[in-house]
Amino acid sequence: MFSRESLVELLFVGFSLIIIALLGNGALTDWTASLAVFLGFFHAQLSFDLADESDSHSDIDSDSSTALRYIFVLKESVWIVTFLMLNSYPLLFGAIIFMTYPVWRKRVREMMAVENNGEFLQ
Repeated sequence: MFSRESLVELLFVGFSLIIIALLGNGALTDWTASLAVFLGFFHAQLSFDLADESDSHSDIDSDSSTALRYIFVLKESVWIVTFLMLNSYPLLFGAIIFMTYPVWRKRVREMMAVENNGEFLQ
C-alpha cells in the first residue's frame, strides 16, 4: 500500500507536527490540530498519487489532475492566512507543508528513486 517515498513523507510530517505540538503551549487543541493536519496530509498524499496514476494513462484526461494541484495550493494559501490570524502554529505549519507539497514531493521522489547498491543517494 505504501511506497518508501510515501512512508518517508508521512514520517517527516508526523515528527514535525509532534515537535511543533511539544514546543507549543501543550494545549489539547494543538494535539488535535496536529492529528487533523497529519490525516489531511495523508489524504492529500493519496490524492496526488491518484493524480500521478491518471497522468501516466494517456487515455485519461489530465486536466483534472492539473486542476487538483492548482486548487490544492490555492486552498492552502487561504488556510495560511486564516491560521496566521488565529496564531495556530500546528495548523499553520500543516498548511505550509500542504502548499509546498507538490514541489517537495517531486524532489523527494526523485531522490528516493536514485539508488546506488541498495543505498539511497543524498
